[in-house]
Amino acid sequence: MINVETVFLGAALHGVALVLLLLFNGYSNRRANILLAVLVGLLTITMWNVFVYRSDAGRAALIIDYYLWVTPLLWAPFLYLYVGQMTKQKPANAKLVLLHSLPALLAAVTQIPIHLLADTGPGAATGTLAYNAVVIFIYPQTATYALLSLQLLRTYRNAVKDSFSTIDAINLNWLKTVVIVFSVVLMGDMSLNIPATFFSASMPFFYNVILLAEAGAIFAIGYLSLRQPEIIAGTSLPDPHQITETKIKYFGSAIDQQLGRELADKLDQDMTEQKLFLRNALSLTELAEVMGLSTQNLSQVINQHRHKNFYDYVNGYRARYAADQLTLHGKVNLTRLAYDAGFNNKVSFNKAFRKYTGQTPSEFVRKQHDPALP
Repeated sequence: MINVETVFLGAALHGVALVLLLLFNGYSNRRANILLAVLVGLLTITMWNVFVYRSDAGRAALIIDYYLWVTPLLWAPFLYLYVGQMTKQKPANAKLVLLHSLPALLAAVTQIPIHLLADTGPGAATGTLAYNAVVIFIYPQTATYALLSLQLLRTYRNAVKDSFSTIDAINLNWLKTVVIVFSVVLMGDMSLNIPATFFSASMPFFYNVILLAEAGAIFAIGYLSLRQPEIIAGTSLPDPHQITETKIKYFGSAIDQQLGRELADKLDQDMTEQKLFLRNALSLTELAEVMGLSTQNLSQVINQHRHKNFYDYVNGYRARYAADQLTLHGKVNLTRLAYDAGFNNKVSFNKAFRKYTGQTPSEFVRKQHDPALP
């Protein structure tokens, strides 16, 4: 039976491999990959230290032991910096990294007396006070960074829907999950430290659970990076600032209400007759070229006269096309239909179909055969 120490060792080795992949992949997304490498590296050091400590509980304290406990102060900030870099809203630079690292650096400074005085006298008292302060401070810090990260991701998602009809290769939904889980795990870690810190109570089972969750975070990041390699490889992601600026500009554009309505009708006609929505990778830029408009003007027409973003506008046509095909042909291969309708996967197809018909494709087919079904 595999013991927990083996899991910690496996997580540490996996983390080292992932850090090397991020640092030496040679892709264009280098700055974001470095930030993620630092985050994974911090987790990896924790896993390795736990493994070594559990394997040799009687070993003498190492220099790193005096400073390792401040690393959780870096987890949430570096995750936020990574999200900001990925969404191109908060590009990281040396000054920004230093600013967000200040709490951890200040906490590390308090450990110098402990290291020099070998856990005796005033140095030990300083260390205890600093540790207690970190345990308390990490709650508002983690919650704040988590909320800021989620806000960046929400802004990014709204932006990409204004320019792309298919966002599977560039969506960052997985990062939203990582932010939430990571924050819960980190605050759970600190919660288990409170009984030990303030009440001298030990909770080994729950502490193992939290450590295993941290190990799982390393494995999850590795899995997600393989599942969506475009992210690490540096796929060209849209810039929310540019898209927002485009939307602001069209409020002063030359397209008045009458012309806007005419262009919207012409757009609907072209979408229906030419079935432009069947192009799986249809983008705002491509459709603007077909219409002979700038992306700024086309975005204005869709937003103001169809009251939708580009993503919802195009996928509405795709969902209606799929519904028509199901009405005409009855039972068909739904996966094949999803791709034929312009979707890139069945999950996106099911969500769009349900949004525009109120039913899943399977429910729609059943009701076509038996209208009496509820």
